[in-house]
Amino acid sequence: MTKHSKNMLLTDTVREILHTKKRFLSLFVMSLLAVGFLSGLRMTAPDMHNTVDHYYDRQHFMDVRLISMLGLTKEDLEAVSRAPGVRAAEGSRTFDALAGEDSVNVLEMPRQINLLDLTEGRMPKSPDECVTEVKILEALHKEIGDTITIDTRESFDAVLGEDPLAQQAGSSGEGSSGAGVPHSTKHTYKIVGIARSPLYISRTRSGSSVGTGSVTGFVVLPSECFTQDVYSTIYLELEGLDRYNCYTDDAYKERVDDFIESIKPLAKERARIREKQVTEEVTFADMAAALIAGIAQSGSSGSESALTGLDTSSGEWYILDRETIRSYVEFSSDSERMGNLADVFPLIFFLVAALSSLTSMTRMVEDHRAEIGTMKALGFSTASISIKYIGYALAASLVGGGTGLLIGCTALPSLIYYEWGILYLLPKLEMSISPVVVLYSLGAAVLATAGAAFAACYTTLLDKPAELLRPRAPKPGKRIFLEYIGPVWRRLTFIQKVSARNLFRYKKRFWMTIIGIAGCTALLATGFGLRDSIFDVLTWQFDDLMPYNATISIDAGLNPSDRAEMMEALEAEPGISSFIGCYDRGVSVRTDEGTIDGVALRSTSGWTTYKDTEGRHPVAEDYICLYPRADGLRRYGRGGELPRLLPTDEAVVIDEKLADNLGIKEGDTIALLDSDEKEYPVTVGGICENYVGHYVHMTASCYKKVFGERPRDNVLLGKAAENPADRVMKISGAITYNSIY
Repeated sequence: MTKHSKNMLLTDTVREILHTKKRFLSLFVMSLLAVGFLSGLRMTAPDMHNTVDHYYDRQHFMDVRLISMLGLTKEDLEAVSRAPGVRAAEGSRTFDALAGEDSVNVLEMPRQINLLDLTEGRMPKSPDECVTEVKILEALHKEIGDTITIDTRESFDAVLGEDPLAQQAGSSGEGSSGAGVPHSTKHTYKIVGIARSPLYISRTRSGSSVGTGSVTGFVVLPSECFTQDVYSTIYLELEGLDRYNCYTDDAYKERVDDFIESIKPLAKERARIREKQVTEEVTFADMAAALIAGIAQSGSSGSESALTGLDTSSGEWYILDRETIRSYVEFSSDSERMGNLADVFPLIFFLVAALSSLTSMTRMVEDHRAEIGTMKALGFSTASISIKYIGYALAASLVGGGTGLLIGCTALPSLIYYEWGILYLLPKLEMSISPVVVLYSLGAAVLATAGAAFAACYTTLLDKPAELLRPRAPKPGKRIFLEYIGPVWRRLTFIQKVSARNLFRYKKRFWMTIIGIAGCTALLATGFGLRDSIFDVLTWQFDDLMPYNATISIDAGLNPSDRAEMMEALEAEPGISSFIGCYDRGVSVRTDEGTIDGVALRSTSGWTTYKDTEGRHPVAEDYICLYPRADGLRRYGRGGELPRLLPTDEAVVIDEKLADNLGIKEGDTIALLDSDEKEYPVTVGGICENYVGHYVHMTASCYKKVFGERPRDNVLLGKAAENPADRVMKISGAITYNSIY
């Protein structure tokens, strides 16, 4: 084919595009949507991973952290900092306290690792200043320049006899919690800055044994504010790991695992030294106290008493990586879900694009039969003639696909990332374009449209010129099955009969129409199905499994008389028909399969208090319904009496998703972890149906056996006929009131 012939064919293709704008635009739009969704969803997860990984690198987010029940000393810090592979090591003192009625994490100002990302204001310059996060300011209605009061009355170390925060000038005895607390436990600081921490990128925080059991946010104080001589945690940053993506590179995980294995001998050695040191310190302190009191002969028993209060056999080091940080794991899981969507959702658009291209190009080729025959008669080859039709579809797929790439790789990740900002405190998105994603997205679009165009014109181009110059003979009509049903067929109009016969004469068009409509219907059905599923789940969870509709957070530290007055006032409240007290706190659950944070532990005596004399209907069942997961609402629906589970004094009941994720079966032993990573083993007696959140249900007696103390109710689960929030909040001892209608 000569150069002139090529130019002529290309010119003819351009003219065809200009003369059939609607047809070209339909192929353009379908390619744009298909490529845009595929590339956008494919790039969302890598963009999210890269953005947060670079943020971690800038803030020197820890790779490994060390925790011990006896605390970690400066000697421990020096020893571990000399370990091979450690780039930096830093000790940190942390604890939970109260800010107003909210629980907060009090952190020591970092210097090398887990650096704060200051978003507004400045860093503290004196011991009476602090930096906090926006969640605290929103909860307490504060702003920069205001003061915040940290109450450490529930954080006071009764064994060591010290407040975790140093006394400030002008402090009074106000806020003292009584015996063992010789001074004020309230410490006031000026808020000078707002910051983010790589330790807490999730807006949802783990639980706490302080206050309501749910942490609102963090407050960062200068090092000189803390009184402890030992560190709560030692953070380690390892050498050379910043070149790996912590979410996607297996090499990162392998390097961290290798380091953890290499440091275990050092951890055991330092733990033995610390246990011996604490034993000597406690024994010396008890003997000194006994001598001063003039009862030196009882020094031995005093030593045993103190050692009982401070378990010196618990000096073991817990060596933990980033996988034990709740926000790190949650973000990884959520971002990976975006990549999973790309495996299914764009396929529908590509299918519709292929069908649209096949239909459009088939009609185009049929309209140009005579033109194709003329060109073949003039000596143009089959390949030369096909350039016009394949080029037409190729132009639509490339232009549409290219536009889809630009929009999809920028707008879609930005939109999704912005929406995730509801759950996470994230840095600015760093967008990128992967050559691999570009190639297979455009390749898929070209295959769907240009491939369909080739299939449409291939058969026609094989015909001889003489056949192409004549109109195609219509397909012969055949009697269809409906014609044999006389009463129906005789009642159809002429147009209806023609339409029925054409459906079967042109089977290709029929099936393309059916598949196209089916694809669009599938999208609609998926959307409505997701909506209905979500609303059904909410109904099952909050109407059937947890039929209470109000929660009242109460002060767990009330004395008996004040508590009795509060209960009498709540019982007299006409807007609340009934309620039950429970202790609600956050824990982590650990098995050999992994760890899940943010699990709600609910303990109430209502599981062993009965409404009937036969002891068959615990009071708690009016507020929490524990159905076996195999016999629950999904199988039997809401009607009828369903079998129920009950926690016992020896075993707990956990939710099914928690059991599935950690490979837990009935009869297994799991570990409950508090905020200090201390483990409390419990036996699983049942696995219940649940759809929102994770729960461990426990009797009050079981809680006492596991944790060594009786739970003090901090939440009331109630049934309210109206919204009495204003009246309830005036009752002394009530902290917050929330209702669901």
